[in-house]
Amino acid sequence: MRNSPPRLALTLVSALFTAAVAVLSWWRWWTFQYHTFDLAFYVQSLWLAIRGQWNVSLLDVPMLGNHAEPIVFLLAPLFALFPHPMLFVVVQALAFATMPYTAWRIAERLGIRGWPAASLAAVTLVCPAAGFIALHEFHPEAFAAPLLLLAIEARISGRLRLFWLWFVLCVACKENVALLMVGWGMVHAWCDRGKPIGWQWRWNAAPALIAAAWLGVYAFWLSPKLNGGRVDYGNLYSHLGASGGEMLSNLFLEPGRAGAALWGAVTHGNLVWSLLASFALLPLFRPRWLLIALPLVLQHLLSSRSSEWTIYFHYAAPLLPLLWIASAEAIVRFQKAPALASLPFAASLILQVAIGPFRAVGQDFGTAGARLWQRQWKAEMLQRVPVDPSVSVCAGIPYLAHLAARRQLYSLHFVLKGLKTLSASRFVPEYAPDVVFIDFGDQDTFSVAARFYHPAGNNGSETIPSSDELLNAFLTRQTWSSDSLNTVTLLKPGQADPFTPEASAGLMIDPQSMLTSIALAQQPGQRAVQIRMEWVFAAPRTRIPWFSLLLQNASGSHSIPVGMCMPQMAPGSARESRRVLIPAELSAGDYQASAVFHDELQAKWLPSEHPILKVVPLGPLPIVDPRAP
Repeated sequence: MRNSPPRLALTLVSALFTAAVAVLSWWRWWTFQYHTFDLAFYVQSLWLAIRGQWNVSLLDVPMLGNHAEPIVFLLAPLFALFPHPMLFVVVQALAFATMPYTAWRIAERLGIRGWPAASLAAVTLVCPAAGFIALHEFHPEAFAAPLLLLAIEARISGRLRLFWLWFVLCVACKENVALLMVGWGMVHAWCDRGKPIGWQWRWNAAPALIAAAWLGVYAFWLSPKLNGGRVDYGNLYSHLGASGGEMLSNLFLEPGRAGAALWGAVTHGNLVWSLLASFALLPLFRPRWLLIALPLVLQHLLSSRSSEWTIYFHYAAPLLPLLWIASAEAIVRFQKAPALASLPFAASLILQVAIGPFRAVGQDFGTAGARLWQRQWKAEMLQRVPVDPSVSVCAGIPYLAHLAARRQLYSLHFVLKGLKTLSASRFVPEYAPDVVFIDFGDQDTFSVAARFYHPAGNNGSETIPSSDELLNAFLTRQTWSSDSLNTVTLLKPGQADPFTPEASAGLMIDPQSMLTSIALAQQPGQRAVQIRMEWVFAAPRTRIPWFSLLLQNASGSHSIPVGMCMPQMAPGSARESRRVLIPAELSAGDYQASAVFHDELQAKWLPSEHPILKVVPLGPLPIVDPRAP
């Protein structure tokens, strides 16, 4: 059966999945479309570990101070040979690609063979959650999916040594997988209650006790010691109580709190229904696996972080193998393998079309030209960041994984947010980076949805300044030389160009920003312009104006974003120069250019209000054909 048509079809599914994930992930990383700092955290963690250092500056904790994920250290030898960020993502994709083969072997042991076995095994990759997990950058929790399936196979085949190997690796994926393994041992101990004591100990009791011991050591000693409150995961459950003990007691004293949280997560998220629907509801007929999954499901549904209620991230990884084996056992129980085995495959295909991740492939193709153009000039600016690992850098989220092979790397979103990770406690940056890399078009770092970019507000105990004020306070602790191209500004230590404004008065853009001079210059035949401005800034700089270049002609108008107006400057006079490239899709012709100044905070937080501050005409601007020699 090794080279049978069903087996070959399964190999094709696995190969296509791996290739699609690898290519699409690489494209998104290469074009600066990664939306979290997670990959950068693990890259910097291993880069430092190979050099005998443990504290990861990105979160200011050792790697195990964030999550209990020692499995990542197994990648250190490979990373030492191939020190590229995408190694992590490719290994993750390859690990996922083993699942259909493991599922095939399990199906055959259960008596499902041929095409029914192949279609059922393929569901491990065809279901939408699998694609989302594999494509969502890199997370060690993703390894729990193939490893748990291997542990299930070892248990069914009675191979104790292999079971213990997969069990240990599962527990090393993340602390909540250890919680799952505690439930695994307890549920199976009850289901296997007729087995001899020795068998129960080897297969159920010992794994549960070891997983519980590791979970306790990590929760009560290792995590507090290494974390020190810098990453506050408990804050995700603060709506249930002020402390762990209060949360537990409120489950009985005030069950309405947990009930409301669960109802909101189930009705506003798709984690539960989409997973069950992917397997055609068959897991409902094998409840033992649902009981094992229950602690993880409750952990996610009770969280205030809405991403945990959906399949769009990595949180479903440990649940996939449990639902798959529940479906396989339900099929065997009904003794209708050929008829039922195809149902999960068909359901997964339908959901793949409706909500699956590979729908985004078409969107990526549609924006490929614009992405390539942006990638060209963004990469040009990124190359100006020194590669010397001793140079400390603060950058936006999409660029962190490209810069992580260094001792000191910081994320700009913490500066803008003003709070510690998952916490209501103030974050005050104590570091002074050598380089600051800001992309004002970066919607992940300047995110309103994540509340990274926000107006002044109260966190319950104190007022948090606006992101504009926080950024200005962070940058004005030293002086910078500035290098700008489109929305990207690269700041390096240096003396700003001092000058005295020629005009005693100018155009007030806002109460704190007076524009005394603005000019536009263009070299003949070039699709690029230089915008030179002179400013007088007043204290305090609590709101910083943004600006864009507006080009208009008879056929319409085109706005080119540029970014903030000198957030690195303290009150006083300042001069800046911004280089702007004309996008390739803008047709040749004669345009009228204007500088449009607006309040970005107001635009994002009060979209019904009019955010335009001033429109300053700059005069005619001829645009040449990009194909012209």
